[in-house]
Amino acid sequence: MSEYQYYEFLTVDQPLSDEDQQALRAISSRARITRNSFTNHYHWGDLKAIPSQLLLRYFDLHVYVANWGSRELLIRLPPSALSDEDLAPFHLGDSDWFTVRQTPKGWLIEIGIHDEDDSHWEEIGDGSGWMGALAGLRQELLAGDLRLFYLCWLWRVQAGEVNDESLEPLPGIGPLTASQEALAEFIGLDTHAAGGGRGVRPRRPQRCRQGGLYRCAPCGREGYVASATAGR
Repeated sequence: MSEYQYYEFLTVDQPLSDEDQQALRAISSRARITRNSFTNHYHWGDLKAIPSQLLLRYFDLHVYVANWGSRELLIRLPPSALSDEDLAPFHLGDSDWFTVRQTPKGWLIEIGIHDEDDSHWEEIGDGSGWMGALAGLRQELLAGDLRLFYLCWLWRVQAGEVNDESLEPLPGIGPLTASQEALAEFIGLDTHAAGGGRGVRPRRPQRCRQGGLYRCAPCGREGYVASATAGR
């Protein structure tokens, strides 16, 4: 099987200037560069830059796919978008493949799955559709919907990384958005099975920044979220 890697970067908050595009062109002569994006694929060689550094300098989202089973999603958020209190229930420091950290350019979310035994990934395609499917996650996070973190926590449950006596980080997951369903597929999460049969204990509902019970969904809609142990 020949090597294949796909890189895509997207800026949402601010378009690339002429100087930005020139700097990116110096990194790759083959890449497709627009006012809002940088896209390239490789059958040999590699991107001559560190994706997280490119993201923090120019972009808001990054998707990477390789045909040996690796895939990565990076999201940059403004400093005011998250707080340590928001993140505490998810125990992010316990995971090697999923990190969230503050930088001078804002919050950086890094999700990386590297599984060479993931044989179904060969059927996913060339990677070009993933940015469109996943980009909505950033706006959802900005709106206060933290279910991206919950899905990553459920992946850790599925992988056996979470103790059976651990508290669920949120009171439930509710109907997923299209972007959240895409993320579940991207990381290989079985959303029906991951929350069930593990003996995890539900956490008491928390107050969200908008003042209502935190439902991981638009505020003020009572009963919107079902139990995570009951599936979607």
